[in-house]
Amino acid sequence: MTIKTVRIPLVGSLINRNQNPNSFNTKDQLFENCYPEVVNNAVTGKAKVYLNKRPGTAASAALSSTGVASFGACVWSSVSSAPGPIAVLSFTNTGSTSTSVWNINGTQIGGAIPTTIQCHELTDTSINGVGNLVGIFADSATNALEAWYFPEGGAWTQITSNAFPPNLGTPEALTGAPVHLNGRMYVMTTNGKVWNSDLNSVSTWTASAFNTAQSYPDGGCGLARYRDLIVAFGKYSIEFFQDVGLTPSPIISVGTAVNRVGCVKGSSQSNRTVLQVSNTVYFIGHSAESGSQGIYRLNGFSAEHVSNPYIDKLLNSGIIDKIVGSCTLHGLSYIVVSSSSTNWAFCEETKTWWTFSTGANVRISAIVGNLGNSYYPHGTQIQNILASSPVYQDATSTYTQIVQLESMDMGTQNRKIWKRFKVVGDIQQSTSALLVKYSDDDYGNYTTAGTIDMNVQYQIENGLTRLGSSRRRSWKLEHSANTPNRLEAIEIEYEVGPS
Repeated sequence: MTIKTVRIPLVGSLINRNQNPNSFNTKDQLFENCYPEVVNNAVTGKAKVYLNKRPGTAASAALSSTGVASFGACVWSSVSSAPGPIAVLSFTNTGSTSTSVWNINGTQIGGAIPTTIQCHELTDTSINGVGNLVGIFADSATNALEAWYFPEGGAWTQITSNAFPPNLGTPEALTGAPVHLNGRMYVMTTNGKVWNSDLNSVSTWTASAFNTAQSYPDGGCGLARYRDLIVAFGKYSIEFFQDVGLTPSPIISVGTAVNRVGCVKGSSQSNRTVLQVSNTVYFIGHSAESGSQGIYRLNGFSAEHVSNPYIDKLLNSGIIDKIVGSCTLHGLSYIVVSSSSTNWAFCEETKTWWTFSTGANVRISAIVGNLGNSYYPHGTQIQNILASSPVYQDATSTYTQIVQLESMDMGTQNRKIWKRFKVVGDIQQSTSALLVKYSDDDYGNYTTAGTIDMNVQYQIENGLTRLGSSRRRSWKLEHSANTPNRLEAIEIEYEVGPS
């Protein structure tokens, strides 16, 4: 028998053949806490793909008087008291009768926001040259949504105008985040109306200052800003509005740009389903015709489907129910979606998905990227993913990079004798144990093949031997050390038996 050698790249799509998508971890291909990076050679034009272990988090100093993490977070780009834009995150305070907003350095922004229990959305704008934060909060007594604003150097103040939709004689309920365009603040209500503030104000409103997204009668789910347009999301449609300077509502519908892919309304007030990121907008959408859900982003006036079949399964079964934010890892940009306990990340550059599980299996309530770093609130702390000093634990808690590959038979059902297993990857600067396992019974049970120290060159070059035989095999790699781990491929030597 001839010994054959095959090299298998460690990249691919999440795969889930199970009828119950929640049992994904038991079968098929997955990439947990690791993501592909494409490195192009400018001279040859060829590309290599590496699988990077994601960096971990370090906790900031404990924040005073905070109770639990909230959902609102944004980058405050109009702030003048900092040398550049600064990320801000929200918390519910101890006692659950007020909230607070903090910058990433652990400094509170203004005082406590009284009689509020959660911040669902934070946005920023500039009014007459003054940076403002605007948030949508839940009232601690009624749970109704209300809006508060903070002008830099001032204090948190509730929008109490009688013409603001929740304050009307017949109140109209807000949905989604506020957006800002040309000196006005816009909010949407569940009946599909798009309301605007008076010019150069977030606190003054006019009762007749609204337009209605009514190309299709499907109500309102939320707003986003897309370049110089206001995007109104209905349950089964998307309508674009342009500022043409009219009064009392300055916007008109761009009627030829209506989409028949709508936005899923969050199952609770805190479940964001629309997120503006840089020059585009991501949203959890569904088709008006089929009702099938997916993750979409705007590409021009079209809705581009970016989720894969595995993610779609989780969406359509109600497991993924929110977009928690965006972040930057190793210079790549990610959109993070979440369930009650697990997070998944989509890379904008490589268009790949992977599972983002934290050391304590914590659902990320909000995450935001700022100047190459990333931040999210957790408990009474802000967790930092710093590009300048990466760690590979989450607040000193171990997490594991997992690469679980498809079951492979090398093109024949004949029995294979597995002679040698090697990994192709970077040599690390300290002890960096990579645990190698395999399953010969369709992921039912795993056998430990051995450990390769990615700090020891001869272990990487020699690999593992005496690996038994089987007709099909799935390989699984696990890395839990507090070190980087960048892999390119696995290399397998095997013989094919006569039957």
